[in-house]
Amino acid sequence: MCGIAGMLRLDGATINRSLVEQMTNSLAHRGPDDAGIWSAGVVGFGHRRLAIRGLGPDGHQPMSDPSGKIWVSFNGEIYNDGSLAAELSRDYGLVRRTTCDTEIIPLGYQAWGEDIFSRLEGMFAIALWDSDRQKLLLARDAIGIKPLFVQEDGQAVRFASEIKGILADSSVRRRIDPGKMSEFLALGYTAPDSSLLEDVRQVPPGTLLIHENGRWRSKVFWAPRRSGEIRRLDEATEALGATLQTVVSDMLVSDVPIGVLQSGGVDSSLVSLSLPQDSQVPMFTASFDEASHDESALAGQMAASTRSPHHLIPVERSDNPIEIFRTMAMAYDGQLFDSSGYAFLPLARHVRKSVTVALSGDGADEFLGGYSTYRATRFAAKFGGYVPNVAARSLGRLLWRMRPASEHRLPVTEALARLITALPHGEAAHTRWRRLGPEWATHAIAGSDLKQAISQTDAFSRYRSVMNGSASVTDRALLADQRYHLPGDLLRKTDAMSMAAGLEVRVPFLDRRIMDLAGRMDVPLLMGCISGNKLVARNLLKSLGAPEMVAKGAKQGFNVPVARLLRGPLAPLANRYFSDEVDAFAPLFRPAEIKRLWLDHLACEFNHGYLLWALLVYAVWMNS
Repeated sequence: MCGIAGMLRLDGATINRSLVEQMTNSLAHRGPDDAGIWSAGVVGFGHRRLAIRGLGPDGHQPMSDPSGKIWVSFNGEIYNDGSLAAELSRDYGLVRRTTCDTEIIPLGYQAWGEDIFSRLEGMFAIALWDSDRQKLLLARDAIGIKPLFVQEDGQAVRFASEIKGILADSSVRRRIDPGKMSEFLALGYTAPDSSLLEDVRQVPPGTLLIHENGRWRSKVFWAPRRSGEIRRLDEATEALGATLQTVVSDMLVSDVPIGVLQSGGVDSSLVSLSLPQDSQVPMFTASFDEASHDESALAGQMAASTRSPHHLIPVERSDNPIEIFRTMAMAYDGQLFDSSGYAFLPLARHVRKSVTVALSGDGADEFLGGYSTYRATRFAAKFGGYVPNVAARSLGRLLWRMRPASEHRLPVTEALARLITALPHGEAAHTRWRRLGPEWATHAIAGSDLKQAISQTDAFSRYRSVMNGSASVTDRALLADQRYHLPGDLLRKTDAMSMAAGLEVRVPFLDRRIMDLAGRMDVPLLMGCISGNKLVARNLLKSLGAPEMVAKGAKQGFNVPVARLLRGPLAPLANRYFSDEVDAFAPLFRPAEIKRLWLDHLACEFNHGYLLWALLVYAVWMNS
């Protein structure tokens, strides 16, 4: 795992190497082991390396083909580089010189052109320069595990693994898009192809962006699909077990130590049980003081059943919680609410002391039906039309105001408020279950431009648009989460926090072989009306001999007690931005209203935790 950055001059000027170096050095945390810069005329690439395979100088990047005409800067891991190398040697006489997976990319481009990217199994963000054709190619892996941001003005195209790499160029305009801010305040993130900044976008997942002859074109090489032709539980279970075992084995390729991020849940337990027997891969578990957030007992049962070394990390007991929050906010570049990053960062830091690579269960919920919201969406699609919107909003507001200052994962009154206010939207309620806070609170803090953006644009429209189609509502809800929520939120969190600690996280459930297989499973195999979620996954877990409490346990999630943290160890930071320096929020926001929300929260009169957390992430980033 690494960090990449670069620039293509559109005005014909020669690349400023020192500027590319500044962009690259801003990503040093992503690659502490090596740095490289290459430039030629109007183009320049930079690379920061986290050495995982081929630890010597052969893995130095940017890297070229033997002719020096094709240059690559690559972040990620390719797991099928061995089979691709054999095919290149057999069919084209192209022989790799190193053991690094990077080398396959320029060689494969020589043989297959743009089709190389659809052949790669792995996670990646790639920049490739074809000097003969004066063509820049930017590619992002199938589901968006690795980020790649792009900015363009009349003078240059800039790209980087994180927004800070682009903003290292002081000439880049920094203007917040009010429409994107309305999305951020509603969902806690922007669309997986955009950002809060007007001129900065992301390469969409599974997409190749090509700049040639002064114009952009795009090519989608993979997207999630659902067909549902597998209808037998035993067939689905057997196929998932065999495929997962193969994928996990492939992902063990490494020249550095590997571990597993083990919660007490189904997904990470399946990863652990798919490891080779007696592999003794260490497990790492985050522990919480709040019982409703803690899964360490179940994780301990899994470690005991596999006889694996087990490490418990008390992620809440930090000597410097404000430093953790600041680091999280800066790693997010202010673009992401996800509060679980506050726990993931110290977990990743601790794991990095023992291993450089960790396997994770991310993505299983979206592909194997792990969320209770799918059943709620079916209910809303069937009965939501009978619920008057005005009455739902009034009752929802009352319930939000009744919400206790609870530190449990989801208090009953909040769950009811979310359910009731979303129901009138029918199947589109699926996009609203995870709303950060009540609509009236967002309106209250919005300045004139933001208020206008909120009134003129639907913050949920992009999310809702990926639910269009003729498939069942559950199929479309699954696809919406796979195409929007997963890359927009969860994968951005995992990448940002792991890279802030110099840790590579691999995700077996997001290998295309697993994703394609899950898409072929009929909905009743994933979730039943009464029998619960992730039926195939739980059936496989049981067959592998997992402890009964793990196989039958309810989904917990990886949450932190946001309300308590803001009132407690993070209160000095929150008080600075929400009271002492609150005027800095103007004119996009109304400072007095933000201060009022903070004081209400601080006095336990209302729990505005989620909305305030998002605003604090944004404030820390903007003020730095």
